[in-house]
Amino acid sequence: IFNGDLAKWKRVAYTLKARYYLHLIKRDNGAASKALSVLSSGINSASGDLQFPYKEGEINPWFTYFQNSTNILVDDQFHPLIKDDPREFFMIKKSSGQIQLGPYFIAFDAPLLMATYFETKFMEAGALLRTSDFNGAELALKEAIREHINKVTENSLSQDDVNAFADTTGT
Repeated sequence: IFNGDLAKWKRVAYTLKARYYLHLIKRDNGAASKALSVLSSGINSASGDLQFPYKEGEINPWFTYFQNSTNILVDDQFHPLIKDDPREFFMIKKSSGQIQLGPYFIAFDAPLLMATYFETKFMEAGALLRTSDFNGAELALKEAIREHINKVTENSLSQDDVNAFADTTGT
């Protein structure tokens, strides 16, 4: 996946370590601080995302699954949450009056995401919030939103639009 780049694998390992610290948040009062201590060594850009790409001749298994399972729908409570969100039409699709997963998740060649920079920033925001660093949490949240929008839309939106949305939503 990383063509032998050990530094990228180490960053993924630190991100996963933070993820597992956060799984213990209700049992370990220091879990947020522990997560923050390793996140600084975690994935630090989208180019470090751990994702399995599907190449020519390979098919994303979710594509096949959802093509053959037309009765799996997006919950009615989710769609209003992303209405007017720049990711809306990438994350869901409306078909015959039903709301289904969109191309971001189930495209023929959509990569399988295992650990990402945007996840790292969302974890950082949550951990900072738990440690009462509200300003730091807000900055991390805005960066997470920007990175997620760029990932979902494949950088197809203007950065000004992405920033404006993140700045108004991530507060």
